[in-house]
Amino acid sequence: MAAPGGSCLDADQAAAYAARALGDAARQAIDEHVDTCADCRRLVSEAARQTGDGSGGYASDGGLPRGTRLGPYVIEAVVDAGGMGVVYAARDARLGREVALKAVRDGGATGAEFARIVSEAAAMARVAHPNVVAVHDVVERDGACYLAMELVRGGSVRQWLAERPRPWREIVDVFAAAGEGLAAVHAAGLVHRDVKPANLLRGDDGRVRIADFGLAIAAEPASAGGAVGTPAYIAPELRCGEPADARSDQYALCVALHEALYGALPGRPPARPAAVPRRIAATLERGLRADPAARFPSIRALLDELAAGRRAGRVAWAVALGAVAAALAIGAALAHRDATTRSAMAACEAGEPLAGIWDAERRRDIEGALRSTGKPFADATWPRVQVARGQRRTRSSATPRARPPGSRARSRRRSSWPGSTAWAIAAASCAPSPSSSRAATRRRRRTRCPRHACRSPRRARPPRSAVRPPPIPRAPRSAPRCATPARRSAP
Repeated sequence: MAAPGGSCLDADQAAAYAARALGDAARQAIDEHVDTCADCRRLVSEAARQTGDGSGGYASDGGLPRGTRLGPYVIEAVVDAGGMGVVYAARDARLGREVALKAVRDGGATGAEFARIVSEAAAMARVAHPNVVAVHDVVERDGACYLAMELVRGGSVRQWLAERPRPWREIVDVFAAAGEGLAAVHAAGLVHRDVKPANLLRGDDGRVRIADFGLAIAAEPASAGGAVGTPAYIAPELRCGEPADARSDQYALCVALHEALYGALPGRPPARPAAVPRRIAATLERGLRADPAARFPSIRALLDELAAGRRAGRVAWAVALGAVAAALAIGAALAHRDATTRSAMAACEAGEPLAGIWDAERRRDIEGALRSTGKPFADATWPRVQVARGQRRTRSSATPRARPPGSRARSRRRSSWPGSTAWAIAAASCAPSPSSSRAATRRRRRTRCPRHACRSPRRARPPRSAVRPPPIPRAPRSAPRCATPARRSAP
């Protein structure tokens, strides 16, 4: 099927068209596009020659017919077709399970080559990872080698991306899962060599799997170098004849992720805007460098950087949400204050300025709280509070008297009505009793005067006048008092 927007075909689409593995609507769309594009006509012609010349064991009607038996497997249908061949859905007659059969060698495989392919397939079979398609068996027929793999019901990541626009977080999560599977393949000592969205399967259960290990298994050890794979995803060093390694798979994965995020291959104008965080964009830029040594040392390091970029984007989003929430809270508080002010003004205009603050219900609550204290003066205090409140209300409602011109208004700190009420009740509750007054008097009497060291309370000295008053004359004593008392004589 043609790409959205009338773009040109790729190798997989041309091979599927040549193998008649597409539906009528997709074939009609490709026919309309091929009529106006010379490059796509040449690509489809080349794919038809490779599929229909018979050298690869494929018939011109789309491959092996239904019911063909390959060892214990029976061909049932064609499920996909790509540049590396056709994928069949088959049934294992021994175990009764469904498998996918993929040709990894067109024909003419010798005994040594078949033994090597079996050894590589055994290495892939030992890779047990949820993001890697499981390998079950290798079958040989007329010199052609077929790989029996897990059959994934679903579609490729390319088809998943074409369904509708996807958010960048979801795209990064899908390719991060594929990177986990690719890291497991590298840990087994293998290189995929053909990482692209068409070889990433997304099952109906939402799990992403690395698939299509035809190049990883069929590559000759002596000729592991060279530009083998899909041209748009081949690393620059492979075009120069250098051998493929984990860093070339890293480059292909970054190309596929860049295409998924921006709708275009690296180096081309983006087809759609994407609000990708700068850290993820910098990660892709490093993974797409031409020098393999300038890339990440491993797929694991690339995945760690993508995860950090995703967390940074989440933190920025959380900060933005917090700012919006704070602005909404401030706006709600201001709106509540305005509503409260308007309701208070309406109450004042209606003649009830203290509604909800000092009304009948409020007075009953305060009176009950005051009388529940059990104090002997509680009954006499409540009328005083009532009188004080009435006087305060009368003063506040009275018309303010005019000040004489030029006079300065004295600032007075007025407390709110509830605060004044609480103060009055507290003062009434703390009114001194007769017993407390006598105790205070005794404490004052016990206070010592620091100047005269006497037990009388200290009194303020009168101010010293400028003219000293004359001394008060005293009457002379009749006889001086003897210092030593007279001794009494014995009787």
